[in-house]
Amino acid sequence: MGSLSYAAETDSVAQEVMSEVKNIEAEYQALMQK
Repeated sequence: MGSLSYAAETDSVAQEVMSEVKNIEAEYQALMQK
C-alpha cells in the first residue's frame, strides 16, 4: 500500500519535472530563433 502511493507521488513529480523541462526548452528555442 505504501509503495503504491509512493509510486503515484513519484510519477506526478516526474510529470511536473518533464513539463518544466519542456517549458524551459521552448523558451530556449524561442531565444535562439531571435
